[in-house]
Amino acid sequence: MKMKSMMLLLVAAGFGLVAMLGVMQVLNGKGDEPMVKVAVATADIPAGMPLDDTNVGFKEFQQSTVPSGAVTKQEEYAGKALVSRAVPGEIIMTAKLGGADSITASHQIPKGMRVATVSVNATKSHSGLIRPTDRVDVVCTYDVPNPVTRQKSTHVKTVLEFIEVFAVDALRAGREGDVEVAVKNVSLIVDPEQFQLLKAAEGLGELNLSLRNREDKEKTQVAELSDNVFFQRDTSIGTRTEPAKSKSAAEPVASQGPGLQDFLASAMTAMSETATVKTSQSAETPTWVMTIYRGVETQDIEVLDEAALPKGMSSLERQRQRARTRTRNDHAEPALPPSPAVSKPAAAAAPTPAAPAAPPALTPISEPVAEPAPAAQAAAGPTLPALFLPTLN
Repeated sequence: MKMKSMMLLLVAAGFGLVAMLGVMQVLNGKGDEPMVKVAVATADIPAGMPLDDTNVGFKEFQQSTVPSGAVTKQEEYAGKALVSRAVPGEIIMTAKLGGADSITASHQIPKGMRVATVSVNATKSHSGLIRPTDRVDVVCTYDVPNPVTRQKSTHVKTVLEFIEVFAVDALRAGREGDVEVAVKNVSLIVDPEQFQLLKAAEGLGELNLSLRNREDKEKTQVAELSDNVFFQRDTSIGTRTEPAKSKSAAEPVASQGPGLQDFLASAMTAMSETATVKTSQSAETPTWVMTIYRGVETQDIEVLDEAALPKGMSSLERQRQRARTRTRNDHAEPALPPSPAVSKPAAAAAPTPAAPAAPPALTPISEPVAEPAPAAQAAAGPTLPALFLPTLN
C-alpha cells in the first residue's frame, strides 16, 4: 500500500509540474505581445460633429484585444464625422465614420460668422455656375424718388465684396452633385454686421450676385451709380486687365464690404440731393425772361430756352429743367404796383372818340400824360415804359 500510494503521489506531482510550466510559458508569451495605438473618443461626440484633435485621442492596447475595424491612424478620420453618438473612452470604429456630407451645416460654419440666404433665380445664379466655396459680390439696385418732378431715379451700389458661397440650395461644400439651373436660394458666409447690411439692402431694393475669381481679392470700390450715367458716360470696352479703381473712391474699407451706416448714409444723401433745388443748378439752366403786361401791371416770368439745351439730353432731364423753371417762377417776387402817375391822368387826357361805330383808338400814354414834378416822380417810383391802352368811350 505504501508503494502504491507513493507512485500515485509522484504521478500527481509530475502533472502539477507540467501544468505550472505551461502556465508560466503562456504568461511569458503574453508579456512579449506588441502594443497598438487606437483612436478613442476623449469627449462626448454627437452625430455630425467633425472629428479632430479636440475630441479624439490615441490610446495603446495589446494587439490581441483590439477589435477589428478600429481606427489606428489620424488620416482615417480627418474631415469626417460619426453617424452615431460616441462616449468618452469609446474606440472609434471605421464602420461608424461618415463622409464629409455627414457633417451637419451648423458645424461647417466658421466661428464668429453667420449664414445669410439670398433668393435668386436662374439669371441671378448665372444659370447654375455659382457653386459652394465660390466668391461673389452683392449688388443692390434701388429707386430714389424725386419730390419735385415725382420721378424715380435708379441707383446701383455694391453692398458686399468677395463673399464666400456657403451653399447653393441644399448643396454644401464637400457634397458631390451638380447644381441645378433653377436655383432658388444661395447662402453666403458673412459676419454679424454684414448680415444686417445685407438685410437692409434686401428691403431697400433688388439684390444681384456677381461671380468673381476665387483668387481675386482686390477691392474694386466702385462708386455708386444712377441712371444718369447712361447719358453722360462713354461706352466701356471689355478687357482682361485689372480693373481701374474709381477716382472718387476713398480709402479702402473692410475686405468684405462697407459698413451698415455708410450704406444707409449714402442712400439718404442721394435722396436729399434730388429733393433740393440748388441755386447753382438754376443758374446753369438757360432761360428767357418774358415780361407780361396786364393793364398797367407787369410781371417777369422765366421761360426755359429748350433750343439751348444739349441735343443729347434725355427727356427726363428736360422735365427736370422745366420743373426748376416753374419752381423759380412760383418763388418769384410779385409784380410792382401800378404807378399813380399813369392811371388817373391817362383817363383825363383821353381824346373824344370820332364815331360810335369806329373801334377805340389806341393812344400812347406817354403823349397825354403830364410829367409829374421831380418830387412827385421820386415818390411814385420809376416811370414805366410807354404802352398803348384802348381809349374808353
